[in-house]
Formats: sequence, C-alpha cells, structure tokens
Amino acid sequence: TLASLLTSNALASVPIGLPIVGGQSVQADDPIAATTVALYFESDQPDSGALCTGSILDDSHVLTAAHCVEGATKGFVIFQLGIDFSSANSISKDKIRPMVQVSKSSDYPGAANSAGAAEFHDLGMVSFSGGLPPGYHAVNVITNSVFAGAVKAGGTAVIAGYGTTAVTGGGDGTLRKTALPIQGALPQGLDVVVGAENNVACHGDSGGPAYVSVNGALYLWGVASRSDCTNFSLYTKYTKGEDVNGQMVTASGLSVDSAIQDHSLLH
Repeated sequence: TLASLLTSNALASVPIGLPIVGGQSVQADDPIAATTVALYFESDQPDSGALCTGSILDDSHVLTAAHCVEGATKGFVIFQLGIDFSSANSISKDKIRPMVQVSKSSDYPGAANSAGAAEFHDLGMVSFSGGLPPGYHAVNVITNSVFAGAVKAGGTAVIAGYGTTAVTGGGDGTLRKTALPIQGALPQGLDVVVGAENNVACHGDSGGPAYVSVNGALYLWGVASRSDCTNFSLYTKYTKGEDVNGQMVTASGLSVDSAIQDHSLLH
C-alpha cells in the first residue's frame, strides 16, 4: 500500500528507469497510438542506446521523463507501434524524426521528503524536426482543477509504453497499455503511485503517459518516472496550466516555448 511504501522508505531505493508488465498491445485505431511515441537516446558512452516513451505536445515537442534526456548527445523520435531493434530495417524511414534539443525540469532531481521518499520532478521534453507523420496529433492534457477530482486513490489510471514485459527483459519495442489502480500521491503531491501485483510500468516505459478518463475521453495527467516492475510505479504529475501567451505551463515551470534550452543534440 502507499502508506507502507512511505513508512518503509521503500521508494528511496527504487531504480530510475522503467515495460508495461501485464499489458496488451495498442492497436492502430486506439487513440493512444496517435499521441504516443518511442524515444531512442544515445550518449558519448559506448553501447549507450536507451529506450523511453513520450507523448506528443505539438508538431515539434514530446513530453517525457527528465532522466531519459540526461546525458543524451543524439536521439530519434519513432512514430511506429512495433519496433525490432535487432533489425535495421524494422523502422520505416518516414516514421523517424531526429531530435534537435532536450530539456528537463529545473527542479529535477528533487529532494527526499519527510518520509524519506524523493519526489523527483521527473519531467523532460524533446524538440524534434520534420513535423508529425499523418495520423499523429497532440495529446489531451488534464487541467490542474480537473486533476484534483479525477486522479485520486481508488481511481483507475491507464498507462502506456514501449517497455519490456518482464523484469528480466524482453518484449520491448511494442507499444502496450494497461489499466491499473491509483494508490495515492506522495506528500508533496507531485508523484502519484499506481499499480497492482504484476501490472505496472517497467524498463522502457520511462517518460510514458498515465491517463484518466474524463467524460469518456482520455486525458494525460502523469509521466512515468520509476517502478519496482512488480507492484507499483510512480508517475510525476503533469497538468495543463492557465493559458499564458499561448504557452503550456506546468507546476514545475516547463513550457513548450521556453524549456528547450539545455543543450542541442548532435545529429
């Protein structure tokens, strides 16, 4: 339970870096397929390729986790439901977009709260060139006022990601989704715990979306941050703020127009 996690300090040792365990493949006609992408990052280190998941904010920006973009020197946004990373021909060239810049929340990685669990402000953003392929569009983002009533303990979240299907690995590269219970928020209210036994996010799902249904439509409210890959996952809160000169503002200060400034990716 959420209470036992906080009192046992279990979250302090949860690794950053998240598959959907217990999920099902997302079909092409699913609304989630039109707003969710795979992100492939590389750094200057050998064999440094890393897979994350992201959500489309507009025709040149993707929301993901801050820990996904750290240290990246090259990357690609992949608009394809199934990817075989062992085959160079498995990804259509018209479904790949080069990353141009990345950014992360100025509050990342946060600090431990009174219960010893860190709330990481784990929000990042990717800027890419080339526009959106046909059939893709921006995700619906929940407002802060609606979040308060819709995302709460006992409710249901829908999560999605390109990660593996087991703690030991395997199955990554296919977009999957699952519905799972919301357990509650950490003390600062920035991280929300979701999941059930063998039904959570895991490796490769980092940065992926958490949704809640409002009047029959799915709205993104969180970004996959970390997980034990067995019983629970933590999602960092992300809400659409008031419209400030057309910018999308979040509680942690990220905006579509001004946040992409940390460093350019080499491509």
